Amino acid sequence: SHRETRWSGTLNGFDVERRRLSGTAYGLDAEWGAFRRPGLRVLAEAVTGDDFLVGNDFFGAQGIVSLYRGLGGDRLEGIEPVFRASYGDPNRRISDDEGWLLTPGINLYFFGRNRLMFNWDVYLARDGAIGTESAFRAQAQLAF
Repeated sequence: SHRETRWSGTLNGFDVERRRLSGTAYGLDAEWGAFRRPGLRVLAEAVTGDDFLVGNDFFGAQGIVSLYRGLGGDRLEGIEPVFRASYGDPNRRISDDEGWLLTPGINLYFFGRNRLMFNWDVYLARDGAIGTESAFRAQAQLAF
């Protein structure tokens, strides 16, 4: 069996100036494994900066872990359980406005680059007044 391991990472920054508004953001991401390849895949991303529209300092990060398994079928080619944890703080100067998004899911891969994705999003707000929200999502990716 062929096993492929890939590491990649980037550091991105951008500045925006428009009508006397300015902002700077920095992002960092890293990936281990490869898309639609057998085995474990891990992605990690973080971004921070200042929002040029309202002047807030923000921070966000997420990690994704998935495990792809090829099935060798003519139509259903693979299955991939996936878990994502995301954290966001839209205004670092205000306490209790941040939250977590936890997403377990499963991806079904078909011929070509077609897939169905089923995810359950659970949002956990730091502020107890908002409470916990959740949603089940079904998505399709079609390539033709």
